[in-house]
Amino acid sequence: MLTDIYINTFTTTERVERNGNAYLETTLHTKQLYEFLYEQEHPLWILNQIRQYHSGNAGNFRTFLLGFHTGETLRETLYGDDASIEECQQQAQPLLVKLAKDILLKHEIEMEQFGEFIEDSAIERMAALKSQLEIDGYVYRDKKLYYSESSVIDEQQEQSYLESLVDSLSLTDRKTIKHHLSLSDEHYINNKWDDSIANSRKVLDAILTQVASAVYSKVNSKPIPPEMLKNATDIRNFLERQNILTRVEREALDKNYSALSATGGHPYIAEKDQARLMRHLALTFSQFVLLRYQGFLANNS
Repeated sequence: MLTDIYINTFTTTERVERNGNAYLETTLHTKQLYEFLYEQEHPLWILNQIRQYHSGNAGNFRTFLLGFHTGETLRETLYGDDASIEECQQQAQPLLVKLAKDILLKHEIEMEQFGEFIEDSAIERMAALKSQLEIDGYVYRDKKLYYSESSVIDEQQEQSYLESLVDSLSLTDRKTIKHHLSLSDEHYINNKWDDSIANSRKVLDAILTQVASAVYSKVNSKPIPPEMLKNATDIRNFLERQNILTRVEREALDKNYSALSATGGHPYIAEKDQARLMRHLALTFSQFVLLRYQGFLANNS
């Protein structure tokens, strides 16, 4: 999908006739492609490869892109035969993510400026790319590509999708949510499994409480009763009554909340794996509630 989008973006195909024969000729717009990748600060070795292409090298460019998926491009261009294909594929992954993010951003800007002139097929390709990325755990929002399923802190220290939702929804105490989120990462990295799970649960607690408080104030035009804020069960039941959660979703949250509260080792799973999965569970529910709240605001603006 990503390869096809780059080919469609940076090549043109037209019917030509030579010596009485008609055929299709594809032209690679090398200068435009190079400038795009240069402006997006892609690695020098990629720019050098593109610089070697001329207008008739569309097929070579396609092979070059496909080689990111297979690992062959990095093996042939950077690492040589000493590197395994699996290693090259792993090294290519962040490059593919960046290529996807940059082409999505280019498309979004063009839609804002020339939307009425963009072909439906191009819009459909971009929608398909977004869907494919979401299957792989990435979400494109607000001109950024977020990894929504990370289990530990991102190596590049980029803002997580969960944090972006917290910011965009203007929750009253974002600082507390981010504090516990940071501690959850920190404790996981430092092998403090129970502490990591506990702080993940505190992220979920804070989000449930702040969302319930905001919904209550909007619906009733007065602050939420303090006694309700102290009872996690009351908070979840209130969110069900306001259709932020369905009954089934609330029941699922109840049971998983109990699991998150019962920390400690289990004889049939490593503590590290338990902490990773419990953390993922808490942050997934947190993201789910925030997205439901986002929908509530859209319908009650």
